[in-house]
Amino acid sequence: MFFSNFHSLDMDAIDELELGGPIVGTKESTKLGVLLNEPGAFVCLEDWPSNAESNWAFWHDEIHIVLGGTADLSYTLPPNHVTVRQRSCQEGDLYLIVNGTRARWQVTSDEPYRHLCVVMPRYEYDRRLLKDEL
Repeated sequence: MFFSNFHSLDMDAIDELELGGPIVGTKESTKLGVLLNEPGAFVCLEDWPSNAESNWAFWHDEIHIVLGGTADLSYTLPPNHVTVRQRSCQEGDLYLIVNGTRARWQVTSDEPYRHLCVVMPRYEYDRRLLKDEL
């Protein structure tokens, strides 16, 4: 068994992490507090600041549990991404993002949009995403 406690994680003390966005040449920034990074699961807290927009293309299934803030979510589903679906997300909401989803969040609250992210099994970020030599 592995244990963690997200109440002890100080998100204000975490520096923003800059990642490549889903469109070639774009960048996305987020605060990411890793709670568990094991082969069976990757779990983190993620904060997007007020008025931020975040766009992602997902290559794995991922669960989000909203812990604070609000955001408007627009997304399309594979395989054809034809229909744009929309939803407002707030504290207490839980959603499953399926592999292949393209999504955009627009934070609408004055506070950060904070959510718990769960990926099972862990996507091998260190082997596939964090290497510059490709």
